[in-house]
Amino acid sequence: MRKITALLTISSIIICIFAAPVSAQSDEKLGTVAARKSVVTVTDDGWILTQLEVKNNGSVPVFKIEIYEYYNSAFTLGKNVTIKYNGVEHVQGIPATSGGQFILEVNDPSQLEPGQSFYIQYWSRSEKSGDFQIPTSIVWYSFSFKGNLLRQNMFSNGLLTHVKGQLEQAIDQILPYAVSIAAFTATLLVLDYMRRNLRKPSQRIKEKRLFR
Repeated sequence: MRKITALLTISSIIICIFAAPVSAQSDEKLGTVAARKSVVTVTDDGWILTQLEVKNNGSVPVFKIEIYEYYNSAFTLGKNVTIKYNGVEHVQGIPATSGGQFILEVNDPSQLEPGQSFYIQYWSRSEKSGDFQIPTSIVWYSFSFKGNLLRQNMFSNGLLTHVKGQLEQAIDQILPYAVSIAAFTATLLVLDYMRRNLRKPSQRIKEKRLFR
C-alpha cells in the first residue's frame, strides 16, 4: 500500500511539472505580436525610409498600442510619420524626440485583430556616407485574458544600412553605360571573327589558289 501511495505521489508531481510549461506557453500565445523593422529605400541625398511592421500573431485582439521608436541620433528626422493600415494611409507629425527616441501612440487601428498588420514609415537623413545602425523598436500593447487586462512588449530586429558616397554614386551612374559599351564591343569582335574565320571552305580554297 505504501509503494502504491508513493508511486501515485511521484506521478502527481511529474504531471504538475510538465503541465505548467504547457499552460504558460498557451497563455503566452494569446497575446503575441511580431515586430519587424526594415529599410525601404535610401536616396542619393542620404534620406532613409524606415518601416516597422507590427502583426498580431496571437489569438486575441490587442489594443492600446504604443511604439517606442529608436533611430540613429546622428540622423536628421523628417517632419511626418505615416501609418498604413487596411489599405489606408494616415499621416501625422512626428512626436517630440529625445535622445534618438520618440513615442508614437497608435490610434488607428485602435484594436488589432488576430492576423492583422499595420506599418509605420518615416524618413531620416544621414549627412555622411557609410554604414549605419538602425536600432530596434519596442512595441507595447494590451490584451484581455480571463477577465484581466495584461500589458507586455515586443522588441523588433535591428539592422544596418548603407549610405552611398559620391564616388559610389558616380560608379552607379557610369556602370550601366560601361557595360553596354563593353557588350557592344564584344558583339562586334565576335561578328568580325565569324566573318573572317567561318566562311565557306570553297571560298578559302579559291583564295589560297590565287596566291600560289
